[in-house]
Amino acid sequence: MTGMIVNLMGVLIVNIISGIWMNVCHTNLIISTRKQIHAYQNARNVLILTEEKYREKKQKDLDLGMILL
Repeated sequence: MTGMIVNLMGVLIVNIISGIWMNVCHTNLIISTRKQIHAYQNARNVLILTEEKYREKKQKDLDLGMILL
C-alpha cells in the first residue's frame, strides 16, 4: 500500500515537472516565432523604403534628362 502511494506521488511529481517544462518550451517557441515575424516585417519595410528611394532617384534622373533635352 505504501509503495503504491509513493509510486503515485512520484508520477504526480514527474507530471508536474514535465508540464512546467512543456509550458516553458511552448512559451520560448512563441517568443522566438514572434521575433522571427518582427524581423521579417522589419526587413520588408526596409526593402519597401529602399525601393521607394530608388524610384524617386530614377524619377529625378529622368526629370533632369528631360530638362537637359
